Amino acid sequence: MDMQIRRTARLPTLKIRELNIGAFSVATEPDGDWHHATVDTDDNRRADHRTMLATPADSDHSLGSSVWPNRILVLAVAGILFLTLYPFQFDFGRHLPRALFPFSLGGWGKDAGPLDAFLNVLLFVPYGFGLAGKFRERGTPRLTTLGYVLAAGALLSYAVEFLQIYIPERDSGWGDVLTNSLGAFVGGILFDHWGTAALRLLSALERKVNT
Repeated sequence: MDMQIRRTARLPTLKIRELNIGAFSVATEPDGDWHHATVDTDDNRRADHRTMLATPADSDHSLGSSVWPNRILVLAVAGILFLTLYPFQFDFGRHLPRALFPFSLGGWGKDAGPLDAFLNVLLFVPYGFGLAGKFRERGTPRLTTLGYVLAAGALLSYAVEFLQIYIPERDSGWGDVLTNSLGAFVGGILFDHWGTAALRLLSALERKVNT
């Protein structure tokens, strides 16, 4: 730090000295009483700068104040399990043909038309949307988030298809795993583009209803 002592003014009745030590300035009267003191050190400025960098005004971490990603994710999983496993009448003792060896899921399953494929994609979109919200809330990079969402969608879909083998009324196959995984991925992309705005809108509507 540099230290300079200079006379800043000579008045008929008062002499004021100003002492500069870096960014620390003190002005005194000749009788020794404190007249003015300001402190703006380099350390303080660096600390303020670090605080501003650590708490950006607009970032995905602001999603932490919203409970909507949790709600969407819970509702999505509940909806998937209900729509795919109902009536929940499992027969784990049933004899499976060799073609239905459990881990093979019995091949690609039934021949699904475009409507069935579209519904399978649509079913997992909310799941991918809510899961992407949770990952982005934790600061996970965008591409990594999409990769996690795709993998999680495939894993959940496979678990559902595996359980469907033991429900006589249900058909399972890899075709559903593919379309379900695609739906989760689409949900992640939707969140990447419009997720923050959608969550803010939902939070605003909730506050308006509660007031």
